[in-house]
Amino acid sequence: MTACSITRRPCSPRQEGGYLLRTNRVGKDPAELWNQYMPWVEVEEAFRNLKGDLGIRPIWHRDAQRIDAHVFVSFLAHCLQVSLKVRLERMAPGLTPRSVLEKLGPMQKVDVHVPTSDG
Repeated sequence: MTACSITRRPCSPRQEGGYLLRTNRVGKDPAELWNQYMPWVEVEEAFRNLKGDLGIRPIWHRDAQRIDAHVFVSFLAHCLQVSLKVRLERMAPGLTPRSVLEKLGPMQKVDVHVPTSDG
């Protein structure tokens, strides 16, 4: 991990590099503006995860119930991914949700019914 140039503390990968936040809001504390901006970054990251890691793409539904169901399933997938990320940070810091999904991707469940002579 590298050290942040301003604080000289270890940086997370999200904090590495330079950031410039431009605004037209005058007289606001820069730290407060930064804290207001960070939730937007998290929302954008969530959308990126939905489109990338989870492979959820826009689907054109004509029925309101199907739209609601699609949004609900997408939200559940995002919640599961965030939960997985939090657990991995505690229990397996080197793993990412993407790497776990790649490893588990080939797994399948198959039900096999074998007829027997006695029915």
